[in-house]
Amino acid sequence: MRISRDKEGAGLGVSRQEQDCRALASRLGWGVQEVYADNDISAYSGRTRPRYREMLEDINTGTVNAVICWHTDRLHRNLREQLDYIDLSVARNLPTHSVTSGPLDLATPNGRAAAITLGAWARAESEHKSDRIRRKYQQMAEAGMPRGAGRRPFGYEQDGVTVRASEAAEVRLMTQRVIAGDTLAAIIRDLNARGVRSVSGREWRYPSLRAVLLRPRNAGLMQYQGEVIGDAEWPALVTKEDFLTCKAILEDPARRTTNGNARAHLLPGIAKCGKCGAGMRWGSVRDRSGTKYNVYRCCVYRSEERLDLVVTKVALLCLTNPKARRLLARPPQARTTAKNARVREDIQERLEQAADAFAQGNITLTQLTSMTATLRERLATLDSQLVDASRARGIKALLGPGDVLEKWNELPLSRKRAVIDSLLEITVLPVGRGSKDFQAGISIRLKTDKKPVNLADEWLDWITPRTAVIRFDALRRAEASMTTAQERQILRAFSEAD
Repeated sequence: MRISRDKEGAGLGVSRQEQDCRALASRLGWGVQEVYADNDISAYSGRTRPRYREMLEDINTGTVNAVICWHTDRLHRNLREQLDYIDLSVARNLPTHSVTSGPLDLATPNGRAAAITLGAWARAESEHKSDRIRRKYQQMAEAGMPRGAGRRPFGYEQDGVTVRASEAAEVRLMTQRVIAGDTLAAIIRDLNARGVRSVSGREWRYPSLRAVLLRPRNAGLMQYQGEVIGDAEWPALVTKEDFLTCKAILEDPARRTTNGNARAHLLPGIAKCGKCGAGMRWGSVRDRSGTKYNVYRCCVYRSEERLDLVVTKVALLCLTNPKARRLLARPPQARTTAKNARVREDIQERLEQAADAFAQGNITLTQLTSMTATLRERLATLDSQLVDASRARGIKALLGPGDVLEKWNELPLSRKRAVIDSLLEITVLPVGRGSKDFQAGISIRLKTDKKPVNLADEWLDWITPRTAVIRFDALRRAEASMTTAQERQILRAFSEAD
């Protein structure tokens, strides 16, 4: 017996097939020794049928001396399986009976030919049905209609169109938190702590949350066979811009270059090794006395505590000082972000057109490869701009009214990481043995969207013109003249950095 997926309930279940097979065995006067059932395995899935393989082994060893099936297409998935079964049946003189079509004559050439012909026609009908279903779903997708009859999508009712307000609000919040720099792990902990459950009623886990956030349906887009093909008829839960930004962040390869301790520490993956350029990892070492302390390490290493203090002090002073704030990268206007999203859609469409042109023989493989490489490079640039824009908005939130240090202290670690990553480039440099100047082995550059020619009146003494690298010697001298309440608070909080 074999049951493939039957979401509409049109087929008979394994238990019903077994009842019919047992009834036939009773009429034949046969005793049932074993039931071999492979549930939910389609003829087209390519998956192994473990119970079917066990049955063949039992036939080969003589444990089984007769077989009853509900229908021959339940016994064999394809012609190769059927031919192997026939060879084994002939070799073992095995009788086979079907509930729907009676005994199978596999001992004679005509009987085998009839069985093979029946199997071929059954497979042909199955393929025709699959083609009709695929065409139906394609037409529904092109019309922007939901398929329905499946699992309810989170954020919508069972019809796939009506919005479920409470869940839709969660999707919007999840998306905004990813854009703001939160990790999926932090979002999962919050959802589960608040008792928000997935559609299955279970607690959230990484794969389920990521799948929900990467659904084009969140932005009101229809997807067919992995490709977005246009707008759908259901309402969007988030804007296309926010969806694409969230998608670009989650699919950014850099997210997979840090170790599992990144979420518990400030700078893994953000601080770069000055020797090989890789992201620093968190770890620990022992000093000469055997005392263990935490570090960021790669080809070089630095004290975690001291590097965190130095970097945080520089970041907060940049966010506090009016001149430094004017140098920070500005988040683009909404219309610019929307334009980038439209350009991205146009590039996706051109990629599809190039593939169609190659399939029709209008361009060569070399031309297709060149066109694809160029377009994908432009896509990567746009995705990077979307990510940078989202992080720049995170900095803007700290620049509003109120105390910067107080706002900083209220941020979760994941958002502090996102702010530092969008604000500073940090490189840990090799230094000679015995060097006592901790800051001499660190290079911190302020990320700015200003061109050097326009910076003459805005540079601070402790920011190097043209390169925007922090000058620690000048910064130390400048600290004596920092008199605002916010600046003094920051210096007191990070006095151990020096």
